[in-house]
Amino acid sequence: MQKHRHEFSIKVMAKVLSVSRSGFYDWVSRSADQSKRQQYRMQPDGLVQQRFIASNERSGAPRLTRELASEAGLSHINHPKSLL
Repeated sequence: MQKHRHEFSIKVMAKVLSVSRSGFYDWVSRSADQSKRQQYRMQPDGLVQQRFIASNERSGAPRLTRELASEAGLSHINHPKSLL
């Protein structure tokens, strides 16, 4: 809905998708107000996915964890398996 909100009205999309408009607007406000912890955790998620794709999807979670943990400031990565 977010991508198409300039093409179609929220009211029409909500009806077609059988969702509430208030739920959509609540979701938009929640995604804009991410906590510091969520922002901190989101930073390495993109790196994990980039590294996984760069390795032709052959690197597993242990290897990705070691590689990214060795980089400065990314020692908190302990969940790459959930991102693959």
